[in-house]
Amino acid sequence: LDYEALSSGANVYFYPQNWGKVVDHAESIDGGLTAVTHADSTTGPVRTLLTNGKFQGNDAVVGEMQAQIGFALSPLLHTGQRDEALVIGYGTGVSARALHDAGFRRLDVVDLSADIVRMANKHFASVNGRVTEQPGVKTYITDGRNYLMLQDRQYDLIGMEISSIWFAGAASLYNREFYALAKKRLAPHGVLQQWMQLHHISQQDVLHIIGSVRAEFQYVWLYLIGGQGIIIASNDAGAGPEIGHVDALKRTPGLKPLLDILNSDAADLMKNMLLDPAGTDRFLGAFGVPAWVFVSTDDNLYLEYSTPKGNVLDGLKSLRGNRDFIVKHAAMPGEAAVASVH
Repeated sequence: LDYEALSSGANVYFYPQNWGKVVDHAESIDGGLTAVTHADSTTGPVRTLLTNGKFQGNDAVVGEMQAQIGFALSPLLHTGQRDEALVIGYGTGVSARALHDAGFRRLDVVDLSADIVRMANKHFASVNGRVTEQPGVKTYITDGRNYLMLQDRQYDLIGMEISSIWFAGAASLYNREFYALAKKRLAPHGVLQQWMQLHHISQQDVLHIIGSVRAEFQYVWLYLIGGQGIIIASNDAGAGPEIGHVDALKRTPGLKPLLDILNSDAADLMKNMLLDPAGTDRFLGAFGVPAWVFVSTDDNLYLEYSTPKGNVLDGLKSLRGNRDFIVKHAAMPGEAAVASVH
């Protein structure tokens, strides 16, 4: 079989991607075709993890690695607790490693595919430290939503970076019922972090994602890190970003290598905030309709069937457009809305 062709992404992105040469692959019912590719870039060799040609992550120090580290560190601005954390979606394992190195006593990792975990630990050990094999880390091969339903642990932090929302079934982790379940599994001070794509997605879908989170969480923030949206949600009034939490990140020895890759001070993450809780409410309330209009549920399945249409949109233009759209409608009355994408 021609694994370069099978892993090219033409079935996902409408044309073949230049991922490089397939150096390893695995096939299974739960993961389909999981592949690792190797390519040379201007900054050095890059390995990429793919599911049926769909990008799951790479080890590019300039770019993807910085985003993955930023994803994991952003919720730590909102909590100083380091007891128990859950990561749904292992990918290359960088975000899980960041939380482990941040000092959590227990870290649970959930992924739908055993192949993803095995291939990530085999080919991305230099960036994930084989974190699933470290003391205090437990791995569960199952659906993330089912995992939350079938146990009753209370987490200080739940972090999620599953595949793109338009993947079949992925939207079930963006519906209101999922957020209600996550709320039950968070400690009273707990924080939820979730990746939210802002490219190849419509403005209506952006409203429905944020509206669905807000339906269950009183305090919702949105960051833009590495061109990607990161939702932070909590029902704790004290969960706002604090400089003390930033200082704690700086003082954590295990995080230094990751902060070096991030190439910015942890405090810089706070500058990437697009929405605070008040801005979230202004954004959702700017269109003169009831809040329930922008809620995706297991019954209406709005996001399941709407988000795939965004794949025809230009990536950079839709990212810029969505950022401008959010900033414009979240602005205080009389406040100038200035937006740019770096």
